[in-house]
Amino acid sequence: MARQPVSKKHPETGLAVGHGHENLRLRPKAASLIAECIAAWSEVEFHMGRLLATMLHADSEPTIALYFTLANERAKREAMFAIGEFTLSAKDRDLFQLIMKAKESASKHRTALAHGLYCLVADEPDGIGWISTKDRIKHWSEAHNAEKTLGYANHSSVREFIGVYTLDDLTAILDEIIAVSYVIIHLNLYLSPDTGHYLDEELYLQLSNSPLVTKFQSQIDGNRKNDPSGHE
Repeated sequence: MARQPVSKKHPETGLAVGHGHENLRLRPKAASLIAECIAAWSEVEFHMGRLLATMLHADSEPTIALYFTLANERAKREAMFAIGEFTLSAKDRDLFQLIMKAKESASKHRTALAHGLYCLVADEPDGIGWISTKDRIKHWSEAHNAEKTLGYANHSSVREFIGVYTLDDLTAILDEIIAVSYVIIHLNLYLSPDTGHYLDEELYLQLSNSPLVTKFQSQIDGNRKNDPSGHE
């Protein structure tokens, strides 16, 4: 699912860096999946705002709007964890924290897609190349300084900074974001005081046994096994 270094996947391929919006237009299948990922993430954030309101027992527009005033993913996560400490039982808090880990993982992929720069990779006729803004600035600065000193710039060095997303990579990211959205919707339903108590156990089991939650539970169990001190 993660992008792959182009230097390993296609070490000799041709590259076109810059004008990322035009590069996306030339890779419409990749562009469509990227747009879907970003749109799906907006749904995740909407349902997180609803979850905040449910946890505070204040299902209102101002409470949901409060979530969107939080500056970044870290601030949102810390606020939600702090609220969970006071409003959730130990069992529900464990489930909530697993779902937040899943959201954090998907958020990293979405952030890269939303804020990276796109380039063309000749040997990926459907996929898309990607470089971070930080690495693009670093390469530009090095090339600019070399040109002033040597009279030419080594543009081929940018290859080491570029990753490539295949259509399968982008589809997997989209699937994960949608899965996160669904578990947050069901967590909201589970925690809502309006939901009949006869559904609580069923909803809890659905959430606990969902592939996304069990995936992160397995990761935590593996970390604990490898680190007997208990640090995750």
